[in-house]
Amino acid sequence: MHYCLSENIDAGGGGGSFPLGRFVMKATLAVSGSHYVLDAWNVMPDNPQVLEIHADGTYRRKGATPIRFIDNFGNRGRGTFSAGKATFHIDIDRVGTSDGGANIGRNYGTYDLKSRGCRWSQP
Repeated sequence: MHYCLSENIDAGGGGGSFPLGRFVMKATLAVSGSHYVLDAWNVMPDNPQVLEIHADGTYRRKGATPIRFIDNFGNRGRGTFSAGKATFHIDIDRVGTSDGGANIGRNYGTYDLKSRGCRWSQP
């Protein structure tokens, strides 16, 4: 199943906020029996760095499924996801930062994706 999110985000500080651009995230989840394979990526509009994660393990049909991974910058991560036919919720927690991968930390977080309207390819 494919899930996507594309939304405008703002940046700001003490002087107010301003439009930053579109945040895009895509996730692909395959489940076979009790085994899952998750591939996901996202990108902030103001930085060309793309966060990529790959995880596989035992899928929980009820409740959140835990994930552990090493991202494309060598950062160790963990989190959880819950998936349905139309929605996908993911919490991505960064555990450590590798050299050169510190800025990608903004791409970690909690996101709600939808299966409807997935039209984006990875940059």
